[in-house]
Amino acid sequence: MPGDYINPGPTREEIDATRGPVVLEFGTNWCGHCQAAAPAIAEALAEFSDPAFKNQKLQLHPVQAISNDPVVRTSTFKKGTGTFTVPARTTAVFVQPCLGGK
Repeated sequence: MPGDYINPGPTREEIDATRGPVVLEFGTNWCGHCQAAAPAIAEALAEFSDPAFKNQKLQLHPVQAISNDPVVRTSTFKKGTGTFTVPARTTAVFVQPCLGGK
């Protein structure tokens, strides 16, 4: 999928400042091997689970929840397991609901 790799990627400082597990995917748009591996990588990273999020009350950000993007709206969070499911090549923001929210 040409155009999917960001150049330049995150800096070392940005990576070091990230809390929790970090997955870096290395590749380039012109590499046939990178492009061939992209679907398998996307599938493997589509679901992320962290016990630190277990029993947290999180929801998809309200702006994304009502957006016209049907792909991002399929992003989910399972409270009981702390599992996030986000479609490949999608950025989803999960937030704690405001008082009076869902």
